[in-house]
Amino acid sequence: MVLLFHMLKNLHLLLPFALACGPQFPEVGQSWAVDTSSAIWEEPASAASLAKVFSSIYPFYIGLHALEDDQATFLLVIGDDDGQDFCSRTVQMAEVNMNEDLSFSYGPKDFTVANGFTTESLQFSGQMSEDFSEITDIAFIGNLNLGSAPEDMFAIPKLDLETCELVELYGMSCGPCDDGSNECLQAKVTGAIATSTPDISLVEIDTPDCHEQCDASAENEECDL
Repeated sequence: MVLLFHMLKNLHLLLPFALACGPQFPEVGQSWAVDTSSAIWEEPASAASLAKVFSSIYPFYIGLHALEDDQATFLLVIGDDDGQDFCSRTVQMAEVNMNEDLSFSYGPKDFTVANGFTTESLQFSGQMSEDFSEITDIAFIGNLNLGSAPEDMFAIPKLDLETCELVELYGMSCGPCDDGSNECLQAKVTGAIATSTPDISLVEIDTPDCHEQCDASAENEECDL
């Protein structure tokens, strides 16, 4: 009883120590640039060459947008040569599980990115370093619904091809989707790496071509800045 009394009396001294021993996660607002060239396309293997073309056109960032207990919301952002592309809408990936070993995981869930491109049963995971400066073992598994991609996403000058016709040129073939169509591509990508970008502050953008740092905003009649 005496021991219990002393423990309760000194609870205010023990509480900060107990909190410090809990899982430590990065601060909201931290961001990482994803090096897609480090990724390994396990399925389909022939997608690697095509992916390199589009990764150079569409570099992207991951930002920690919100964190409550062990549930995080990531901000997925299209980039350009200088950092964030302020003409592109951002996407939130909510309900990301943050684990004590600093690994994280999402899904499997259907997921739609900013331009309407959808992925069925997406799984997304990675491993943060202890100082949060790097994310390794980034993996992406899902069924890519190529039929949901915008017309200009896979457009190649002088080639008038449907998306599935285009991927066939690279030795791939479309398969069934959950919606009954036959325009999906099962993908498994592993081993990507992302590095911290302390000089870049990612911002949420709800409307494309509508930001003070986007030149196209002046021509967007639906943008009211």
